[in-house]
Amino acid sequence: MDSATLALGAIAGAFETGEYLSLDHTVRNFREQFRFPRLMDQRRYGEWAEEGKRTPGERAREVVQRLLDEHRAPPLPVEQTAKLDRIVARQGGRGS
Repeated sequence: MDSATLALGAIAGAFETGEYLSLDHTVRNFREQFRFPRLMDQRRYGEWAEEGKRTPGERAREVVQRLLDEHRAPPLPVEQTAKLDRIVARQGGRGS
């Protein structure tokens, strides 16, 4: 931790101005200090409303569906496929 991290200059500036939101340090760093969950919409109300007022639950369902649609499982290694083929052949092609 150093003086820049502690924002000592910004704190002193806030005492002088009575606020800290317009200070350069705040403008440069505030997004790094706050957690913005991916499912929460950070836009202004009007923009959010124009695009359908999607709730976090709706956004979560969309993310899950996109992941399921786009996921491609890597192929099994040849050795594993051969072993599975031998097991199935021993079973005569029957299930368990």
